[in-house]
Amino acid sequence: TWVKPQNMHLTLKFLGDTEETQIDRIEEKLKNAVENQSPFPVEVKGVGAFPNFQKARVLWIAVGEGMTALQDLAESIDKFVSDLGFEREKRKYKAHLTIGRVKDSRSIDLIREKMNQNQDFFAGEFIVDSIYLIRSQLTQHGPIYTKLKKIPLAVS
Repeated sequence: TWVKPQNMHLTLKFLGDTEETQIDRIEEKLKNAVENQSPFPVEVKGVGAFPNFQKARVLWIAVGEGMTALQDLAESIDKFVSDLGFEREKRKYKAHLTIGRVKDSRSIDLIREKMNQNQDFFAGEFIVDSIYLIRSQLTQHGPIYTKLKKIPLAVS
């Protein structure tokens, strides 16, 4: 199943089920987390799979330039929202854009071949100048993402 283009995003921190009453407090923590971060470029290139190409379940495009800045941003967000009781991440942040999910392993050989042929895939680049607090609602027709808050990065 391919991810709809409008649903592609880079997750910096997944909060899980969150009370509506916490939204404003989360927004304040996110503002604190990004207050010293200037906008930066991110390059989207390369492909991969979770857990790996042999047993692919999630297909993704990687991040080249900008990975360190994204990791720093994710770490800062993780630290600040932990003050609100959100559990700190145990794994190192791995920026990626999910492009598809493998539902039927019968097609895995073709998927593996195509992914291996496109290791040098370059999708382009963009400037990260803000982050969003997004609500994710899972439905039988796929997720629905709603932007709740926009938090701009510091202007240098």
